[in-house]
Amino acid sequence: MIYRSLLITLLLASPVAGFAQSVSQSAQTAPSNDRERGFQLVIEAREKLRNGDSQDLPEVLKLFKQAIAIFQAQGDRFSEARTLSLIGDAYLTFKQPRQAIDSYQKSLEILSQIKSPEPELQKQIQASEAIFLQSLGYSYSQINEFDLAIRTYQRALAKARDAQLLGRQSTILSNIGNLYVSIGVPSKGLENLLQALKINESDPESTSPLNILVNIGFAYRNLGQFDNALKYYQQASKAAQASGDRVVMSSILNNIAGVYRSYGKYTQALENYQASLKISQELSLSRQAAITISNIGSVYKEIGQYDRALSQYKQALPLSQAMGNRQLESILLSNIGSIYSDKNEFQTALDYYNQAFKIHQDLNDVPAQVKTLSNIALSYSQLQQPDKALVTYAQVMQLLQKVVDLSTEAVVLSNMGGIYADLKRYEESLSANQRALAIHRQLGERRGESIVLSNIGDLFRDRQKTELAILFYKNSVNIREALRQELRSLSAAEQEAFKGSVAQTYRKLADLLLQQERILEAQQVLDLLKVQELDEYLQDVRGNSQTVKGVELLDTEQRFLTDYLAIQNRAIQASKEAIEIIKFTAENRSPQQQQRLQELQNIQLRSTEQLNDYVQSPAVTSILQQISSSGDRSNNANLRQFATLQTNLQQLPQKAAILYPLILDDRLEIIVVLPNGEPLRHTVNISRQQLNRVILNFRSEVRDPSSFDVLDSSQQLYQWLIAPIAADLQRNKIQTIIYAPDGQLRYLPIAALHDGKQWLVEQYSINTITAASLTNLSARRSSQDLRVLAGAFATGRYSFQVNGENFNFAGLPFAGKEVESLVAKLPNSTKLVDQDFNAKTTTTKFKQFNIIHLATHAAFVIGKPEESFVLFGDGSRASLRDVATWSLQNVDLVILSACETGLGGKLGNGTEIMGFGYQMEYAGAKAAIASLWQVSDGGTQILMDNFYNILLQSSQQPKSTILAQAQRAMIQSNNQEFTHPYYWSSFILIGNGF
Repeated sequence: MIYRSLLITLLLASPVAGFAQSVSQSAQTAPSNDRERGFQLVIEAREKLRNGDSQDLPEVLKLFKQAIAIFQAQGDRFSEARTLSLIGDAYLTFKQPRQAIDSYQKSLEILSQIKSPEPELQKQIQASEAIFLQSLGYSYSQINEFDLAIRTYQRALAKARDAQLLGRQSTILSNIGNLYVSIGVPSKGLENLLQALKINESDPESTSPLNILVNIGFAYRNLGQFDNALKYYQQASKAAQASGDRVVMSSILNNIAGVYRSYGKYTQALENYQASLKISQELSLSRQAAITISNIGSVYKEIGQYDRALSQYKQALPLSQAMGNRQLESILLSNIGSIYSDKNEFQTALDYYNQAFKIHQDLNDVPAQVKTLSNIALSYSQLQQPDKALVTYAQVMQLLQKVVDLSTEAVVLSNMGGIYADLKRYEESLSANQRALAIHRQLGERRGESIVLSNIGDLFRDRQKTELAILFYKNSVNIREALRQELRSLSAAEQEAFKGSVAQTYRKLADLLLQQERILEAQQVLDLLKVQELDEYLQDVRGNSQTVKGVELLDTEQRFLTDYLAIQNRAIQASKEAIEIIKFTAENRSPQQQQRLQELQNIQLRSTEQLNDYVQSPAVTSILQQISSSGDRSNNANLRQFATLQTNLQQLPQKAAILYPLILDDRLEIIVVLPNGEPLRHTVNISRQQLNRVILNFRSEVRDPSSFDVLDSSQQLYQWLIAPIAADLQRNKIQTIIYAPDGQLRYLPIAALHDGKQWLVEQYSINTITAASLTNLSARRSSQDLRVLAGAFATGRYSFQVNGENFNFAGLPFAGKEVESLVAKLPNSTKLVDQDFNAKTTTTKFKQFNIIHLATHAAFVIGKPEESFVLFGDGSRASLRDVATWSLQNVDLVILSACETGLGGKLGNGTEIMGFGYQMEYAGAKAAIASLWQVSDGGTQILMDNFYNILLQSSQQPKSTILAQAQRAMIQSNNQEFTHPYYWSSFILIGNGF
């Protein structure tokens, strides 16, 4: 719960603008000197109001009241009403909306009493009612009376229609739309904004639709429809350029940057923020400049460059202080605190949060107090001061009684539940989490619901209630799976909010299922885990028609869930009714409302207690016993999904088995799916740390072609990973291992595992996949007409930075020979070298070929998809995100022959490698070959020559088999220089190699 950024949105002009003109016109037609004196007083008051000095407010009000006295004496009720509305404007100017409301209501009451047969006066009254109601609606929105504000805006809209004021209708609809967006109903907001735009375009006297276009863009952005948001922002940009309005242009550029940020396209986001900042600085727009600098800081925060983010925030802070903008200052202080929290400097973070909180208190900004006080509580928790954290969270809960912010309340309750769990206060933890879960369900916040379900699963796991833990984990996983199927984008900030907390749920669920020998369910979870980890990396993995939709609930689990939700629904219904009462401040509630509120709160409390009692009841115990029994470990849906997977294996041209390893803290679990029979499980008692240490040793040794120490680690890994299943593979006459690696095993080429006599690739072909549910494992006949597009970066050198990391790549002399040899063998081939081998030209040719061979550098970098790239011969680059846009529908194979993973010696969980494979498949390619480290230029040429020689002889063989044969040829070569696994094992095939 931190201020991740300040969003700059261009708001409409004040809904009360334009009053002076109508007052002046009345003055010109007034028949008496007294009335003229009244109008002069109004104009004088407005001039003082323009200065914006709050010290002038008493004098301004005095002048307005003198004018009202004159109009009352003259019986000019219309001018009296208008002047009262101007008093409302004055109060709004100095942020006193409650006083403004009183003035607008009085002005409307007077207008309702004016009866005149004159059509012109009636038209003016209708127009004034529309304006006053619009101002009243705006005032209600300023005190968070949102329903009342919308109803008042609707009344204003009806009056504007009666008076046939198209411009006013457009403005009111736009205000309604903005309000819906701000209260979290962007679809309704968009509906009104589009109506506003349509009226604006039909009005011959309309002003520029610039503001409406910007607000439509903002609504689309809130809906996660970033393409549409960008389209409207770009239209707004053209309108601003046409009008020469550089102030507005600066805001639009901020919004465009925000969209790119939501996409995760941080380079484009920074470019637009910098362009906005340049305009702001040239025009001396200090506030805009400060906010833009803050936004730049937030981008750096999101990409993990905390020091650069901190520098930006600290640059913006003195600007806000110099302007006296205390609200902006407080937000920047809070953002700085969040950076120190990310850097694990929790005491410093706490100091900044406290500074921000003090300003929030001075400004009486209760919503901001809630958020920052929550961060303070979190800091106490991170400083291992749980008692202080709980006291502070209790203060947050008290503040939340003043504002209706259920989403924040749910997060606070969940955080409190986590502290109670750490303190072994399980009953209190369960109660807090149950309340948080009910709120998330009430609001439809499914991501929040999934996390709290996982938290409750943790509670039951810690209390050895395994079956209940499995049930809650399953529900958490299934919500995440349902969300991935929805065609809806997530902003980077939303992804960040749940980062690192989701994939662990899949691991915990698989762990518990395996402990209970529920292997069929565990296999499905392991496959979903691969997809989820990939989704956390790429942020847009939705799977395909084969993707498993989730983990099916057993019949007994479903019965439990039905009863559980029935109890929870009572709390949700009570909460919904209570909110309607809470909207009235305590002093404005009737005795009946206060009594009903207490009753509803008691219902909520009892529902939480009933939920806690239910999960420990004899009925649940009975359910647990049924789940634990051997007869209720699977269901028809589980069996159908598994049967489909086995059918795919049975239809492959070679006998294949899928190998699923799962790395847990205390052991390695191995599941094998064979063409026939149930999945098999083997457990290896090796800790995560021991396994990762040997993987690192292996990678270090295998990359030294002069060392044969690699056999030690290679044989050890074979004993852990392959030996437990060797008999199963031999008994089933398996020829190909379809490998779905986990964690740091993704950096391990299992082809180079050694059984003491031979390498694994000498026994089996190896086909790596991201996940079975993301890979079409059906055999697809390859074209006999081999058409290869071969590109090579042979000469030159390019140095550049990607998100602060330096890269320096030289041309590959043997790459030129590699493509020369390839083209000589294949007459239907085309080569592109160096400058001709550029991103723009090369990618447009892909659809003409069925094999794409790129002899160039590529880097799979731990971090974000934008940081991994393919380098072209002219120095241009395509990021991993760009790869998904390539047209590879007719491509059987993409080969990257000089790529590298784990640059700088850093190893993550390998999702960057699987991300490359997935993006290739997503773009249409059947499979891809890439390398886990960059081998010698000459060694690569030999392997590729072998590969294409075999391909020419038997193009219908599976590509995984052809790669295995090419690797075996190097192992068995008379040229001992290239028999070391350094030269041949780096290359892996990802996707469908059949």
